[in-house]
Amino acid sequence: MKYKIIFDVEYSGDDELLNKTFETLESSKRTMPAHFCDNSFEIEWDKLDRKDEYNMASMAWNVNFDKDRFDPKVLQSLSAENFSYVVVLSENIMLGSYILSKLNADKKLYNDLLMTIISGFKDSVESKLGNLIISAGKEYFNYCTEYGISLASNKQY
Repeated sequence: MKYKIIFDVEYSGDDELLNKTFETLESSKRTMPAHFCDNSFEIEWDKLDRKDEYNMASMAWNVNFDKDRFDPKVLQSLSAENFSYVVVLSENIMLGSYILSKLNADKKLYNDLLMTIISGFKDSVESKLGNLIISAGKEYFNYCTEYGISLASNKQY
């Protein structure tokens, strides 16, 4: 099934929880990073805590301060539009992981989620740019997964 979460994501699996997660992500009405939408993902899902939503949106927007996990030279070289793509990619990974965690999903699904979102992102931008961003931010995107999970389980991160 094809989902539109700012950029297209195609999930061909049959896992009910992943499909529910992508449907929830797709319900977002935002057309830009949540930072510019009052730190809201604008999704239709009642299990999303407003404080967690704010924290995830802020964390994604502040990617440029995470010099240990994302190559700052790559971030500085991006246009404003491409930087926004990185932020939205980070948001979708965090929020998707948060949703899966709230749905008590099996741990193996987090990697499927991450790979599906990254694949959709890479298909939506010029390939050289997509590969550069994914390579430079691999550690950060894994961190986004863990951050979403930790917020959903009410653990301090």
